[in-house]
Amino acid sequence: MRVRVGLVAILVALATLLGAASSVSARPSRGPAIRLDSPRAHQVVQRDARGQARIVISGRCIGFDGRLRVRWSGGPWMGLRARRDGMFTARLDVIGPGQAPLEIQSRSYPSVRVIRDRVGVGDIYVIAGQSNASGRGAYLSVAEHPVFEAGLFGNDDRWRQLSDPVDDPAGQIDTVSIDWHAGGSVWPLVATELMAAEDVPVAFIPCARGNVTMERWLRDPSRPRSSRTLYGSMVRRVRAAGGRVRAVLLLQGESDARWRVSPAIYERQLRRFALQLRQDVGVRVVVGQIGDFLATRYPPDGVDGIRAAAQHACDVDTDLVRGPSLYDIDLEGGWHISEPKDQATAAHRWAAAILGGLLGYRMPAAPRLVGAVYDGATSIEVGFRGSPLVVGPAGGFTVEAGGEPVEVASAEVTGAATVKLFLAARPDGDLTVSLGQGRAGAGAPVPVERSLWRLPALTALRLPVEEEPW
Repeated sequence: MRVRVGLVAILVALATLLGAASSVSARPSRGPAIRLDSPRAHQVVQRDARGQARIVISGRCIGFDGRLRVRWSGGPWMGLRARRDGMFTARLDVIGPGQAPLEIQSRSYPSVRVIRDRVGVGDIYVIAGQSNASGRGAYLSVAEHPVFEAGLFGNDDRWRQLSDPVDDPAGQIDTVSIDWHAGGSVWPLVATELMAAEDVPVAFIPCARGNVTMERWLRDPSRPRSSRTLYGSMVRRVRAAGGRVRAVLLLQGESDARWRVSPAIYERQLRRFALQLRQDVGVRVVVGQIGDFLATRYPPDGVDGIRAAAQHACDVDTDLVRGPSLYDIDLEGGWHISEPKDQATAAHRWAAAILGGLLGYRMPAAPRLVGAVYDGATSIEVGFRGSPLVVGPAGGFTVEAGGEPVEVASAEVTGAATVKLFLAARPDGDLTVSLGQGRAGAGAPVPVERSLWRLPALTALRLPVEEEPW
């Protein structure tokens, strides 16, 4: 009886195996196909100085001899051949920027093809810094252009269309820069202005992290390539996105101001950061100025020191490009650029800095305070260098006599390069004049140049007032 049961079990198992084999043999064989790994839709490839680029083509052929051809933007076909294992890699040289479909096709089976939509050749920018670089606005901006769609190499290392939140933490790979509160930002608006001016697609790589000091952004000599550091993660992501970018956009310094990092130390760290990026990535850093702040959280002298250090570093270091001045945007007791009108102003100034500092446009020079003369009574005439000023009421100035504040009753731009300050009383002691000291510039009619860009005058701290013409 036991032998008979065992024989039945063996026969049942054999029948099951035969049925499975029959099912497998009846399954239709897989037809020829192409798996295209690169490029991806909405990917942007960084153009060179002549506007040209090389698009990396990679993937695998399945079920045919591996003879392929590829083209971009309806241009001439380029032939390529896969290896024996079906894998293929090639570089397609393209002339001129733009955004168009990339098509790859089997030469043996013309119906076997893949079309990757919106592959671009243009400019890629890395976003670094703190929470204002990451974005904390409730309003989610969008990029607009009649032809192009801006790209984003997201925190999940995937290409997609640019949209807020640009620093979205969903699927983030390098958690060192994760920002759970990422929201609306200036970057889609910056993309809109750059695409309108340059007529090329742009893309961004978000790498910012809220509440970190400049020291955290430096390359760690003990682990220079580690993606567990902000610098190492940034370099890894640049390489994952294609290896070449136009520049790094840095908006950073609030934490250093809060902890009263000395201006000399901050400037050294900023310049070191720029040197390391030039060595590892071959790009310059555009430095945005930290803006308005809550005085109970960020000490005004700390903010003044960081602003001055960043400004001086941009004056003396060619690896650094002066970015937007933001001190006059009134955040009304906050420290995040979150309102649509403030985002628009900041984005407009970022675009001006990029166009003038990186892309060779002839832009107006931001006015700069260069001297001041006291009339011996109750007025000071302040002189500026740079583009001509808009005539009218002025604000954002502070005056000290012997280190004590002096009330400025009113101020007026009286000429293309002069502002007159009227004091409430005759001062006593050595005079100094400042522009944008602390929160003095927030919401004030600070001097601006006359072009449509309306760039504000640079901040200045405690410039000595003379008693004879400068």
